[in-house]
Amino acid sequence: MHYNFDSNLTKCISFILSTKNRSTYLQKALEQSSKLVGPGDELIVIDGGSTDGTQEIIKKFSSLVNIFVSEPDQSEGHGFNKGILLANGKYIKVLTDDDIFYPVAIGQAVSLMDNNPDIDLLITGGTKNKNGTESVVYMRDGSDFGKNVESLYRNSWCGIGFLIRRSSLSKAGIFDAKSTALDMSFAAQCIDRGLKVRFARVNMFYHPIYEHSGTNLKKKAWEEDYYQICKQYCSRSFYLNFRWNIWRRKYKWLPHFDLMVLPYRSIKILLTKGPSSFLRKAKKRLFRKDGPDKFMDKSPEVVWDGTIVDY
Repeated sequence: MHYNFDSNLTKCISFILSTKNRSTYLQKALEQSSKLVGPGDELIVIDGGSTDGTQEIIKKFSSLVNIFVSEPDQSEGHGFNKGILLANGKYIKVLTDDDIFYPVAIGQAVSLMDNNPDIDLLITGGTKNKNGTESVVYMRDGSDFGKNVESLYRNSWCGIGFLIRRSSLSKAGIFDAKSTALDMSFAAQCIDRGLKVRFARVNMFYHPIYEHSGTNLKKKAWEEDYYQICKQYCSRSFYLNFRWNIWRRKYKWLPHFDLMVLPYRSIKILLTKGPSSFLRKAKKRLFRKDGPDKFMDKSPEVVWDGTIVDY
């Protein structure tokens, strides 16, 4: 089905929050949203038919919530899609009820989109916390992120940092409501349809991964989606290599095969490209700096350098 998203751009950002039976988290998410939603923005809350007092909480924030829909939905993606179809903003920012988003960083991302009208989907950085271990979502210079769908698998990123240009949805389409790996399926869909997807060094979010997080609760379904998206959009050789790398992580004894492969690769580079090329690659691998450490500031006001990584 084709939708027209070029009209009714009366707001700057449409924040869309999807929730169901998570009133404790919703309360905190709405308190946080009061700092995110500016005078020219709107907040749309899509509830999947909660029975835990969600509607009472919404009433407390009636001055903040512009649109509230409470009805059964098929999935989180289906909920986001309902919000997108009701949105009036120039940009779409989907929110999750258990993550932290930084207002200054969102403003920085909007400025980047305003100054780069050719970008359809901007993906930003942030921090993930899994079982108490923090990791920074960051992209190095020279990354090919956004060049093709395979680049989505080669680089580390997180859909929590999505900022979508609403007019681009006419070509991109909306979320796949059946997908569990929503971020990967949507980004792949955008690239496949010729839209420009880029990463910006903006520290937008803090993403704690809890036991109740979708990644954990639906881990098998999420992984299977990941495989199927790769199979659908990537080359067969890339897909098989991707599956092999997943098996290596699952079966700890498999990486030992690399000990036989690495010498062969080194000899091949030496014979085909010469010693100078071999030394350059070795130096790059040994002394590579990922970069995020110098930006690891816990202050939510830090937006990093606001650079769009291009290939």
